[in-house]
Amino acid sequence: MEQLIVSVEQDHLEGLIKSPVAGLAELVWNALDADASTVSVDLATNAMDGIEAVTVTDDGTGRR
Repeated sequence: MEQLIVSVEQDHLEGLIKSPVAGLAELVWNALDADASTVSVDLATNAMDGIEAVTVTDDGTGRR
């Protein structure tokens, strides 16, 4: 399976979503719309248990 890594800057995300939960939900729905049968959400935390990064991985068809 080919892996495609996509990243965006914080200010771009803030302009697209109304809340962090809505943004995460949008990423999961995008995966399901791409016919994914498996969607994984991983959180990277720092020493104070704050979330540093969110990674959404899926096996959907995707587009370039």
